[in-house]
Amino acid sequence: MTTTYESELRLVGASAPDGQVRLSDLTALAEGLQELSLRLGRHLVHRAGPGRTDRNVEALTEMRLSGLAEGSTRLHFARGRADLLDLELAEAREIDDGFWEVLLGIGSNSRPAWATDLIAESAGKIVAALKVAAPEVLDDAGRIERSARDDDHSGAAGLGEHPRCS
Repeated sequence: MTTTYESELRLVGASAPDGQVRLSDLTALAEGLQELSLRLGRHLVHRAGPGRTDRNVEALTEMRLSGLAEGSTRLHFARGRADLLDLELAEAREIDDGFWEVLLGIGSNSRPAWATDLIAESAGKIVAALKVAAPEVLDDAGRIERSARDDDHSGAAGLGEHPRCS
């Protein structure tokens, strides 16, 4: 069991050569994903509101670029601290489920009923970053996939019939 969840975004038709991404595009996308993850974490573990974020929530929501590959441009992202023990935590699963529900909502242009205005704002930043980065965003199967290493919670979470974020 692990608290690290991984995902891949494939940028198709980006202005940079295959296997590369403009730093400005990567920065905007990374900021949007990190902000969404943190806001989801704070909301879902009931620690939303003003003030400093709890260290446990920060650890569960930390995101990082874990790889870059060719084949269009494939960005691999991971969520959860890499330097922590691999433990399955209910909060981590809840954050992961919420993260993917929001990403599915981006693809279908629907906001989860529980999503706050701040979460919706972060999702909007991701959409804006993806629109600039590439005209099409998907994985090999035409949808965003997620995997949780060593966990039965892996599998695909599709973007419905709308793999383009436009």
